[in-house]
Amino acid sequence: MGEMSQPHEGGVNSEQPWIAFLDAQLAASDPHPVEYSLFKLLRSVLLSTDQAAIAEAAQQVDSYYHDEYLPYEMRFEDDKGMGGFLNSLYELIYDLARLITFNNSLQGVLIQLIVELRNLPPKLLKIWNEDSLVYIRDPIFPSLMEDNWNGNFPHSYKNDERLERECTEWVNFSAFLARCIQAGLNDQPPGGYKYPSVDIPKGLEEDHLKSVKRNCFVMVAIQYIILSGPKLEHECIGRDT
Repeated sequence: MGEMSQPHEGGVNSEQPWIAFLDAQLAASDPHPVEYSLFKLLRSVLLSTDQAAIAEAAQQVDSYYHDEYLPYEMRFEDDKGMGGFLNSLYELIYDLARLITFNNSLQGVLIQLIVELRNLPPKLLKIWNEDSLVYIRDPIFPSLMEDNWNGNFPHSYKNDERLERECTEWVNFSAFLARCIQAGLNDQPPGGYKYPSVDIPKGLEEDHLKSVKRNCFVMVAIQYIILSGPKLEHECIGRDT
C-alpha cells in the first residue's frame, strides 16, 4: 500500500485512547494481514492535516483490496472476498468511533472516509446472498452498526470506572451514529433511523435515578438532536405531518 501524505501530529495527544488502541494493534499484528494495513492507514489519515488525505485513503483502501488482499482462490466466489474485507474495515471504523471523543472533529474524518469510499466506482457483488453495490450498499455496514449499538450499551450497574468508561464510549459511538445519519449513510434500509428513536426517549422521557448512567443517556439524546436533528426532522417528523 502506498504511503499517504505525511501526517502532522502537532496538538495531538499520543495518549488519546484511539491512538493507544491503534498503536497496540500495530505492535501486536503481523505486518501482512489486512488488519495491519488498515490500522496503519487509519492512523495516518486521522493524524493528517491534509484534507486531500481522506480521499487518498479511500483510494488506498480500494487499491489494497484489489492489489494485496484479494486471494486468487476467492476471485471466483460470489463476493470475491469483499465480505471479509468490509467486515475488517467497518469493524475498525466502529472501534475508533467508540474511542474518539464525541466532540472531536476526527469523528468527521471517519464519516468523510466512508463518503469518499461511496464516491468510488461501485462494484456489483453478491454478499451474504444479497446483491450489493460496494461501497454504496451492502449488508455488512448496517449489520455491524446494529451489533455495535447492541453490544456497547452500558451494562455495568456499579458507579465505578468500568461504568464510566462504558458510558464515555457509548456517548462517543452515539455521536458517530448521529453523524452517519446526518451524512445520509443510514438512508438505505433496514432500520437506519431506529437508533435515535430508541435513545432520544431513553434520555429525555424515561425516569432515571441521578447517576453516571442517567447523565450518559441524556448526553446520547443530545448528540442525536444536535448532530442529526435536521435529518431526523426531515425524514422522521416531516413525513408524519
